[in-house]
Amino acid sequence: MFIHHGASGSKAECTNVVKNYQNYHMGGHGWAGIGYSIVVDKDGNVYEARGWNEIGAHTYGYNSVGLAICVIDDLRIAYRTTTP
Repeated sequence: MFIHHGASGSKAECTNVVKNYQNYHMGGHGWAGIGYSIVVDKDGNVYEARGWNEIGAHTYGYNSVGLAICVIDDLRIAYRTTTP
């Protein structure tokens, strides 16, 4: 399992992020779909990309042996502190 992270935003923004992934991966690379297996936004909404049964295009050299989840959120926020 490979975990990637992308941009963050509201529900409407996350839907646009997924559309942008699709445009970039399909239009920019000529792939059949988004390279990740699934995409999950910070509210837990799941977007099927390649799904469970298709080989992804996410982690060079390991696409055929793993699934990839892209989390739409800035995961670095979880590690920030409020102390100076």
